[in-house]
Amino acid sequence: MTEELFGLAFGLAFGLLTIYMVVQLLKSKTAKSKIRNGFFVLVGLGFTGVGVWLYDISHQLRTSGDLVVGTTIGFCKTGKNLAHKGIEFEYYYNGRQFSACNGFDGNALVPNGKYWVTVSSKHPDIGRIDFNNPVKE
Repeated sequence: MTEELFGLAFGLAFGLLTIYMVVQLLKSKTAKSKIRNGFFVLVGLGFTGVGVWLYDISHQLRTSGDLVVGTTIGFCKTGKNLAHKGIEFEYYYNGRQFSACNGFDGNALVPNGKYWVTVSSKHPDIGRIDFNNPVKE
């Protein structure tokens, strides 16, 4: 839910800034200011799109995610500047194999740990593993 709110806030903030920049673009009198404001409008639209995309992924996983079994493979780097240790895992969805890296807090069996992964049919390549919910065999 936190990621969903972040995506929504990110998209909304940049959407509002983009609207402001469109107004500035329409008010521009010189070619230089039109180019500058047009550039900021394009950048703002890009960041707004990223926010909508982040929201969509989190929303799909929360509301219509399917549970599949994921298997831990090894360790990976994740987070800002790849500064945090994560766990790489793989899972199968609709007959296709996917792999991902998620951060973790605590203990997880690596390699060959079996945990539930939430996957969306709209974004099957982005799975969220739940290290607190091992698969009971």
